[in-house]
Amino acid sequence: MNKSSHGNTNTNLMKERKPKQKTDDEKDYSKEKISNNTDFYNVIFLLLLYTIQGVPIGVSSVVPLIIQDKVSYSQLSMLSLISIPFSLKLLWAPIIDAVYIKKFGRRKSWIIPLQLICSLLMIFYSLRVSTWLGERDGPINLYSLTSFFFILFFLMATQDIAVDGWALTMLSEKNKGLASICNILGQNIGYCVSQLSFLTLNNKKICFYLFKKYPFVDMNVFLKFWGLFILLLTILTFFKKEISNNKENENNKIIEQEKEHKNKSENISNVPKKDGNEFRNAKETYKNLYELLFLPPMKIFIILFLINRLPFASVEVATNFKMLKKGITKEEFAIFNPFFIPISIISPAIIGKIIQNTNPLNVYYYGYMLRYISNIVLSTLLPLTEYMYSNKTHIPQIFFYIYYLYIFGAQIFNNLCIDLMTVSSMGFQNVISDPQIGGTYMTFLNTINNMGSHMNPKNKLTDICTSLTLEQAKKDITKECKLVKEQDKYPGDILSKNTLDQNINPLNSNETDENSDDEEIRKWREKRLMQLKKRQELKKDGVYIDVIEKDFIPTVVKNACVVCHFYDNNFKRCHILHTHLIKLANIHLATKFIKVEAKNCLFFMNKLNIKVLPSLCLFIDGVLVKTCIGFEDFGNKDEFKTKDLELFLFKKNLIRNTEYNESDEED
Repeated sequence: MNKSSHGNTNTNLMKERKPKQKTDDEKDYSKEKISNNTDFYNVIFLLLLYTIQGVPIGVSSVVPLIIQDKVSYSQLSMLSLISIPFSLKLLWAPIIDAVYIKKFGRRKSWIIPLQLICSLLMIFYSLRVSTWLGERDGPINLYSLTSFFFILFFLMATQDIAVDGWALTMLSEKNKGLASICNILGQNIGYCVSQLSFLTLNNKKICFYLFKKYPFVDMNVFLKFWGLFILLLTILTFFKKEISNNKENENNKIIEQEKEHKNKSENISNVPKKDGNEFRNAKETYKNLYELLFLPPMKIFIILFLINRLPFASVEVATNFKMLKKGITKEEFAIFNPFFIPISIISPAIIGKIIQNTNPLNVYYYGYMLRYISNIVLSTLLPLTEYMYSNKTHIPQIFFYIYYLYIFGAQIFNNLCIDLMTVSSMGFQNVISDPQIGGTYMTFLNTINNMGSHMNPKNKLTDICTSLTLEQAKKDITKECKLVKEQDKYPGDILSKNTLDQNINPLNSNETDENSDDEEIRKWREKRLMQLKKRQELKKDGVYIDVIEKDFIPTVVKNACVVCHFYDNNFKRCHILHTHLIKLANIHLATKFIKVEAKNCLFFMNKLNIKVLPSLCLFIDGVLVKTCIGFEDFGNKDEFKTKDLELFLFKKNLIRNTEYNESDEED
C-alpha cells in the first residue's frame, strides 16, 4: 500500500517536472517580440545606409556657395551634371539584382565594395578637392570637381539600388513599410547634417567666436571625416548577416521547377544553370522589367504618378514668385529657412509612426486632399502680401509679426502634406515590390515617381509668369537705364572728400537733364543727396583716431572694415606707419582707421598674440582676417609708399578702390 502510494507520488512529481507546452498564441507573441527587436536594429542600420547617400549630395551643394564669386554662372551650371546617375540608375539596376557572389550575400556583394571605393576616394582625394575649390590659393578646376562628385553620385546611386532591395527582405512583412521612412529620413539627415556642419564650421564669424580666429574645417578635413564615417559603416556592414532571403529562395525554387518542367515537356536537354550564368539572370531581369511596364495595375500607377502633381504646380510656384513682386524680400523669406530644416527631418519619422499600420494608399488619398486645402491657404498669401506692403507705413508692426507667422504656418502645412504624400507613396512601393528583383522593382517605381516630380511644370510656369510681366519689364528697363546714367554721374561709392563736394553741389542746385522729370529719378536724387550729406558730416579732421581699451571691441564690431594700428611712441616705424594711415584715412571714409597704444591695451595684445610693434590688424565684420607684423608685407623697408599700403588693403578687401594719387608722395 505504501509502496504503491510512493510510486504514484513519484509519477506525479515526474509529470510536474515536464516543461509546460506553450500555446499557439504565446508562440506567436514570442516570435513577434523577437521580430520587433530585430526590426528595431535593422531600421537603425538601414537609416545609416540611407544617411550616407545624402552626404555626397549635401557636400556637393556647398560647392557652388564656395566658388560662386570666382566663376561665371555658365561655368557653375556644369555642376548640375553630377546628379545624372540618380536619374539613370534604372539602366543598370537589373545587373545589381542578378550578378552577385552567393556566399557573400546578394546585397552585400555590391554595398561593401561601393561604399569602400566611396570612402577611399573621399579620404585620399580630399586634399585635391580642396585645391580644386581654390581653398589653397590655386585655380578652380571645375572639370575635376564635376568628375569627382559625378563618381561619388554614381557609387551612391548604385548603392541605393542594393539597399532598396535589401530593405524589402531585411524587415518583417509587418514592418516593411518602415523602409520608406528610413529612405526619406536618412537622406534628409545626411544632406542637412553634411551641408549645415560644413557651412557652420567653415564660417569665419562663427569659428572666431566659438573656436579660434580661422575656420575650424576646410573641405580637406570635412571629406576625410565623412570618408572615415563611411569606412566604419562599411566594416559594420561586413559583419551584418544577410539572412533574410527565405522568400527569395522559395520563389527561385518554384521558378526553377517550372522551367525544368517546361524544358522536359519541350525535350530541351541543355539548360544552363541559373547560379552559373549571371548574364542570363540579368537578361531575364531586364525581360521582367519590360513585362512589368505592361501590367494593367502598373499602367494605372505610371499615369497617376506622372500627373499627380500637376494641380498643385501653379499655386506652389507662382505664389512665392508673385509675393516677391508684391513687396516681400528674399531676406524675409530666408528667416524661415532655419526652422524648415529640422521639421523636414522630423516630419517623415512622425508621419511614418502614425501611418505604420494603415493602408498606404488611403493615407496618400488623405494627403492629396489636405494638399488641396494647403494650396487654398497658400493662395491667400498673395492678396494679403499686396495689402500689407501697399499699406506698410500705416500698419502696426505687430500685424507684420502675425503676417510672418501666417506665412510660416501656411508653408509648414504645405510641406507636411507633401511629406505625407511622399512617405505613403514610398510605403506603398515597398509593399508591392517583388523581393526577387527588389532593387530593380524599387528603382523602377522611384524613377516613375521622380519623373513625375521633374515633369512638374514648375519651370514652364515660371516662364509664363515672366512672360506675363514682360511689358512691365520693358518699361522697367528704360527706367533702369536712366538710373544708371544718374548713378554714373553720382556714384554710390564716393569715398574721398573732394568727390563728395563735387557731387553734392550739382544735386543741391537743380541741374538736371532732359530725363529729370521722371518721378523715380527725382526720388533717387533726393535719397542720394541725403546719403552724401550724411557722409560729409561724418568726414572730420583726425578720423584716424586713438582708441582706448574699453572702446576697442565696440569700434571693431560696429564698423564693417577696421584697420587697427598697435603702436608705441618710442618706435620710429610706428611714426612712419602713422603718416601713411593718416593719408589713407582721409580718402577711404568707408573704412575705420584707428590706432591703439600697446602699453594701454595689454589684454588685447595677448588675445591677438601681438608681440612685435608696429602691428597692423585688419578686421572685416568684427573678424580678424590678417595681422601685419612690422613692414613684412610692404617689402620690409622703411621707404615703402602709401600707394603700396593702399594696394595691400585693397587686396585684403579692407577698402573698395584705390584712389591715392602718386603725386601726393612728393609732398
